[in-house]
Amino acid sequence: MDDNRDRMTDELEVEVRRSPKYSMFIIMGVLVGFIAAGILSVLPVDTSDLTADYSQGAVLGILMMLLGIVGAALGGFVALVIDRRNLKKARRYTVQAEYVARRRTAAQKAEAEQKAEAERKAAAERAAAEDAQVAGAPSAGAVQPTAAGPAAGAADTAAEAARQAGTTSAEATGTSGTPPEELRS
Repeated sequence: MDDNRDRMTDELEVEVRRSPKYSMFIIMGVLVGFIAAGILSVLPVDTSDLTADYSQGAVLGILMMLLGIVGAALGGFVALVIDRRNLKKARRYTVQAEYVARRRTAAQKAEAEQKAEAERKAAAERAAAEDAQVAGAPSAGAVQPTAAGPAAGAADTAAEAARQAGTTSAEATGTSGTPPEELRS
């Protein structure tokens, strides 16, 4: 047996019974209603007493709609009657259930804690960035344009980053104050 698992057993009482699929009974009721409408629409009926003259297609459509609804209701009722009848025939059993839970090793717990901490930090950073944007402040790392244009804003941002890192802006951007040897002449 794996020592990484906890086991718990319990006795449960369950009920076993057959149950009809209501959707199938309703669909079958609609289909029976459609078939009945088709049969009724082709029967020879004297329609001279009607105030409006309906075509055979209109009569078929109206009958299909009405008899389809009636068939769906009757199909649902039949399924309900069958379900109630089967409820009386239900059997109860007592079964033994076994629950298995895994225990995590110390390494797995530490890894899960690190992952959760990283997710919390990322969520906090996202929330701070959203709050800053809502307040109208620029988000971290955004380029601030100055009067000299966007390029000067990028240089200002690089200089600020270099100051925070403790380097000069020339070292941070990878340039130096002196031109290369081939350009000095």
